[in-house]
Amino acid sequence: MEASHVARLTQRPEHPAATEAVKFLRKGVVAICARHGTGHFQIGRTYPYRESRDPAFTALLDTLKAHLDPKGLFNPGVLGFSERQG
Repeated sequence: MEASHVARLTQRPEHPAATEAVKFLRKGVVAICARHGTGHFQIGRTYPYRESRDPAFTALLDTLKAHLDPKGLFNPGVLGFSERQG
């Protein structure tokens, strides 16, 4: 996000108990989706997308990523790719 946008957001104090509750609930939702073979539209960061693909598809994904984003600049850390690919 742009700094000007972040500056307009209301900053809340940290609340470790709430953060842990959200992490716990998120893992539960991910487990339910995995159990039923489903996902969510926000697949890029929360769901184990890469881990749920078969080896042939993962190889195709790696090839496309290497070709289209050789420096790993586009959404690093999303879809199970490391923070920096290439």
